[in-house]
Amino acid sequence: MVVRFTFLALCAAPFLVGAQGLLDGFFKGKGNTTLAFSGAYEKAETYWIGQGNELPIARKMPVVGLFATHGLREGFDIVMSAPFVDLKPQDASLFLKARVFKREDSTGNFMIALAGGMSTPMSKYETESAFSIGQRATILEPRLIIQYQFAFGFFIQAQTGYTYAFSPTPSGIPASVKMGLAGSKWYGDIWFDFRHAIGGKDYRGEGALRPNSFRELGVSYQRVGGSVYRSFSPKFGL
Repeated sequence: MVVRFTFLALCAAPFLVGAQGLLDGFFKGKGNTTLAFSGAYEKAETYWIGQGNELPIARKMPVVGLFATHGLREGFDIVMSAPFVDLKPQDASLFLKARVFKREDSTGNFMIALAGGMSTPMSKYETESAFSIGQRATILEPRLIIQYQFAFGFFIQAQTGYTYAFSPTPSGIPASVKMGLAGSKWYGDIWFDFRHAIGGKDYRGEGALRPNSFRELGVSYQRVGGSVYRSFSPKFGL
């Protein structure tokens, strides 16, 4: 069994820790394990509360996390993550990922995978202020992942699915696109991540849209980002 310890520097939002990068189109192979420790520091001076509305609420927040993936067999992995936002346990995730189609030739390989899993709170953290670390939601999520990788290492990946959140948090539709280069020692990517909330209440809503709890808020977003990784040995990288 090969175990890789990877130290990552990630930029993470409190509601979205681990969302981008938790699932991808690469598989470990039977018996291989990767462990990754992440760290981030988030600082903000403005808190947006609606269309064009903002409050001068400052926030500084450290984020650390543990990520692990293991190849149960060829083309079938288990993926786990446990983030600690503001050094408080947030929402742990557990997914299974299976490759259902692969075609390979001299120019590259094409792959389709299905994944499914859940996330659930690790603690009863506070949700009702600008300093909360999440919505304390339990979520079930199926995903479809499509990827093409050229023989020289460049790849394009797309994925989507459905985020079913248990009441009172609204469900949503996620999607992402990623492209990058995977080499023997270096890896790099850039990505666009999107989520559309289905229903939900509004922070300043009135009548039926007025929330009783921040857990009822519909959270939609668009994000862009990237990562760079360098392998220094078969078991260590940064």
